[in-house]
Amino acid sequence: MTAKQVLFVVPEENDPHMGILIDHDYIICAECGGVFEADEVFIIKTYHVWVNFEDEIADELDLLVAKDIGKELDSKEESGRYAWEKAIKREF
Repeated sequence: MTAKQVLFVVPEENDPHMGILIDHDYIICAECGGVFEADEVFIIKTYHVWVNFEDEIADELDLLVAKDIGKELDSKEESGRYAWEKAIKREF
């Protein structure tokens, strides 16, 4: 089993979350405990070293930038994987 921490978004919701990707198949959300199939979300960033979510990711610029992208997409009434792919090319 492999596990990596990720910053991800459910594209239709435009709200980024932190979670743990298990075997490239599913993600356990660190915020709500929900489980998502990896192909139903958009992974913004994969962390290759294990970090404390609260100390390292929650306050990190990546999450703040992702939240701003989500707000911008909401204001444009855009959502979905394509909108996120296009938006993050400028930032990540």
